[in-house]
Amino acid sequence: MRQFARVILAALVVAGPSLKIAVAGEAENEAVARRFYTEFNLHHLDAFNQLMAGNFVDHNPSPDQKPGVQGLIDLNKVFIAAFDDIKVNPELVIAKGDYVTVYSTVAGTQTGGFFGVAATKKSIDFTSIDIWLVKDGKLAEVWHVKDILAILGEIGAIKM
Repeated sequence: MRQFARVILAALVVAGPSLKIAVAGEAENEAVARRFYTEFNLHHLDAFNQLMAGNFVDHNPSPDQKPGVQGLIDLNKVFIAAFDDIKVNPELVIAKGDYVTVYSTVAGTQTGGFFGVAATKKSIDFTSIDIWLVKDGKLAEVWHVKDILAILGEIGAIKM
């Protein structure tokens, strides 16, 4: 048992500096992901160009969404035009290595058209999960799940 404890202790001593680097990198990755939501909530979509890698990839694009950063900016412009008070609240943020997972609640009021549905003045409240890959301090890739059916149900576009 003592031999096992010595091996574990030796491994921790050797790995200690790299563990600190991983934690520091994770904190930086979390900060860049959180900044995305801050800029979105302020409607500063042009800031995405500084936050995201030039070869940014959205693995779950909306129909007709252009690739890259501009495609994500254009998509978010649609949301902001339809829900001008929309706010994303990151409820749970988990950074692990180069990945940051964000579980958010999203709320707003439909004040403009949204995918063919005229403004209803109805409130929306849905959840979202984004998984970001961070490379060199930039958001490089995203996988996300948004409850679009909940949105369409809440604005009366579909029966739920």
